Amino acid sequence: MAHAAGTFSGLDITGPVRINKGYGPVTCVTLSEIFPNRIRGNAMAVATLALWIANFFTTALFPVMNQYFGVPVTFLIHAAICLVYFFFIRTSIPETKGRTLEEIEKILQKR
Repeated sequence: MAHAAGTFSGLDITGPVRINKGYGPVTCVTLSEIFPNRIRGNAMAVATLALWIANFFTTALFPVMNQYFGVPVTFLIHAAICLVYFFFIRTSIPETKGRTLEEIEKILQKR
């Protein structure tokens, strides 16, 4: 029994590491780059609030979905959302590596 609890704790501790190596940073970096300098502070506050509200509802709805749909369908729904997110990032977000915030702002204004 202790082994199972230890395994769960190990998975729980590695969760943030797995997210930081995956799609997690894309959202934070994108939010920090998409707003013009003159409104960046306030816009980031609103965007971060919206992000945390979405995270809250995702977390709150998971047990309900799990009970109603079961584990496989619940994870399939979340996987589908992640797939949509992946294709959105691939097709709609420009590469910003090595560019200044001003250059990124010009690129986003053209879109």
